[in-house]
Amino acid sequence: MPPVLFEYLRSVGFKLDEKTWSWLLTQGSDRDNTIYHEVGRALCGNSEGVSREFADHHFQDGGGRGALGGKKSYREAVSAVSTDLSPERQGILYAVKDNSAPYLERLGINWGEVEASLKKDPEKIDVLGRLISRGGKTAVLQDKAKSFLFGDASKESPIGNRNVVYDATAQKWLSDNYPEEKCDGNAVDIARSLGAKLMSRELHDHWVTLLEESPNQETWDYLDTDEKTREAGFALCCDRGRVGKDSASILSRDWGLRCALEVSKA
Repeated sequence: MPPVLFEYLRSVGFKLDEKTWSWLLTQGSDRDNTIYHEVGRALCGNSEGVSREFADHHFQDGGGRGALGGKKSYREAVSAVSTDLSPERQGILYAVKDNSAPYLERLGINWGEVEASLKKDPEKIDVLGRLISRGGKTAVLQDKAKSFLFGDASKESPIGNRNVVYDATAQKWLSDNYPEEKCDGNAVDIARSLGAKLMSRELHDHWVTLLEESPNQETWDYLDTDEKTREAGFALCCDRGRVGKDSASILSRDWGLRCALEVSKA
C-alpha cells in the first residue's frame, strides 16, 4: 500500500496495525523515499503512523499491507502482494474489504469471490475508489445470483454528497424559481459521473436488516426513483431506516444521496 493511502485511511478513522506493523510501498523513484531505498530501508506503518526500518528486518508481527501472513521482510511482503493491480487499486480493495467486514459472514459471502470479480473488471475498483473519496463507506451488501451489489454503508449521508436535489429537472426548477438558493448538483447526475447509480429501495431495505441501528438518524438521502413517482413531482428518500416520498427539489445541508454499484461475478 502507498504510504499516502495508509495515512489517509488513518485520518478518516481506520484503526490500522494497533498491535502489528505493515510494510508499505517504497519506491526509489520517489524523492522522499529515495534515501530509505538507497540505504536498505523501507517504509512501514502502525497505529502511530509511517516510519522506516531495515528492509531485511523480520517483524514478529509484521507483514505487507495487502499481503497475508506476518513475520515478513519488506522484500518478502512485496512478493506476496498480488502484482496484477496497481498500488492504488490494491488500497481501494483493502478499504472496501474493511468496510464489508461486518456483512460478509452474515451474508455468507466469500471475500475471495468478491475480489476475483473486481479484479476481472478493474474499472469498477476505480468507481468504488471515487465513491470512497467522497466520504462514503462503500461495502458489498448483497450477493445475487450473477452479481455482487455494493453500496454506501455510512451511518449518515457523507458530507461530500449533501446539499443536492434529486435530478436535473429539479435543479433547473430550483434555479428558475429560487436563484438565490445554491445547490451542489443533483443526485442522479452525481452518481452517474462517478460511474455508479443511486441505491435502490430494495438494496436499502436489505441493508437495513443487517444493522443493529437504523442509518440516517440526522440526514436524508435520495434513492433511485421510479418514473411514475418522479412524474408526480416526488422522489424516493430514506431516513431512520425508512423509505418514503418527498419533493425532488428539496435542498438542505442535511439532504444527500446514496450510491450503489453492481459488479458481475467472475
